[in-house]
Amino acid sequence: MRDEAAEDADRIRAAEAILNRGLGKVAELPEEKRQTFAVFQSITPEQIALSQRMMEALPEEEADGDPNSNGAG
Repeated sequence: MRDEAAEDADRIRAAEAILNRGLGKVAELPEEKRQTFAVFQSITPEQIALSQRMMEALPEEEADGDPNSNGAG
């Protein structure tokens, strides 16, 4: 991988082999499983701005002092 005299393609294959050995190969998912993860698509700048506005609109803290409280009970 670090042999500068080697062809680029050979160096890339060596790097891939090292990564596959160290991190493991990426699992290939069947199409129906890939569709399950379709919800994790890129977030647009508009969606980020909307989520920031929504977070800013939330109250700072509930009256009971528990920020995780839903206010009931």
